[in-house]
Amino acid sequence: MVWTLDSSGQQAMGTATLVKGRNWPTYNNEIDYISPTIGGFTAQGVYGMGEVAGSTKKGSTGGLSLAFIQPSYELRAMYDYANDANGQYSSLFQFSKELTLGGTITIDRLKLFAGYQNLSAPGMTGSTGNPDKANQIWLGANYQLSPALTLIAGAYHVKLNQNSGSANLFTLGTNYSLSKRTLLYASIGTVRNSALTSFAVETGTSAVGVNQNAFYSGVSHSF
Repeated sequence: MVWTLDSSGQQAMGTATLVKGRNWPTYNNEIDYISPTIGGFTAQGVYGMGEVAGSTKKGSTGGLSLAFIQPSYELRAMYDYANDANGQYSSLFQFSKELTLGGTITIDRLKLFAGYQNLSAPGMTGSTGNPDKANQIWLGANYQLSPALTLIAGAYHVKLNQNSGSANLFTLGTNYSLSKRTLLYASIGTVRNSALTSFAVETGTSAVGVNQNAFYSGVSHSF
């Protein structure tokens, strides 16, 4: 549900960029439940079986999302975890614990976004260049220029522990709805790495200390 807190809708450049995709993974054999909305409150729970005989922890995943949604604003809190094949949190951007807090405010045609995310991998031995904690914050905005055209802006910052550096991402984009189910989208962005970080402008890993710029566009159709 992190996409609801991201002005880009969690496109290729967005909240996933500075955590190398940790907050939008896909896991096998998960059980997911989404509650009905009651008085603005809704909850979602998910559990993924690790498929390791004799263990309920090895390879397992899970999470909980709570939200309070009103016409002009929403608040969300989310927690999830992913264990490796040994039942450990051994990789900050793959097998770790994740806490996300954030919300949105809508003022006429303007929608503002803000979020905070903490990753931790206590099974790692953290050291310089090999962090076991990351803190990401972001701000964003959507502006409904017309019923079909939405302008998008976002700014994201991540700080790694163990003196392992930080990075920033800045994006601008637009969505144009051709119909209720089809839209065109285009975005530009830049990621600015510190001397020790290696984030790619679109989710992934680049060379250490290298900045990147990107433009992409596409078509989205819902069936």
